[in-house]
Amino acid sequence: MPWIELNLSDAAGVVVLRRMLAPSDFNSDKPLQASLAPGAELPLHLLLSSGEQRISGYSIEIFHP
Repeated sequence: MPWIELNLSDAAGVVVLRRMLAPSDFNSDKPLQASLAPGAELPLHLLLSSGEQRISGYSIEIFHP
């Protein structure tokens, strides 16, 4: 399963938070598998809170560690 790199930025475009998220960090409607078939889809859900920090943008990269 791929991992996800999440970058959150402020209004000036400065990255204020960077996280590497493992497949186990997500709540899935289905049990997580060891792999994902080409062209397959898997809905994932993750609740994030930035606390007092104001977030204006984000970027997401999918990668294999």
